[in-house]
Amino acid sequence: MTRTIRSPNYVSLALAVGMAPELLPAIMTVAMSSVAATMMKKKVIVKKLLSILNFGEVRILCSDKTGTITEGTVIANDFVDVYGNPDDQVRLFAF
Repeated sequence: MTRTIRSPNYVSLALAVGMAPELLPAIMTVAMSSVAATMMKKKVIVKKLLSILNFGEVRILCSDKTGTITEGTVIANDFVDVYGNPDDQVRLFAF
């Protein structure tokens, strides 16, 4: 059996490849919405879906709970990695 360009498999593959770039924003929106729903179950508020994509690229997160804004001083107590283990490399990137 010979296959021609009009074979249903080739036509469906060509349509899928042709539609993928146009559907990419919709696919990304659905994917980020499902992540936002998962985060909502863990009591995280997501105001902008694009922030989920940006947050996924974060390697070091510095959180301010020391009074920098109210007191005008920077105090860092612990430098830990994502697993909670002390990490000097995080300290170097923080300052």
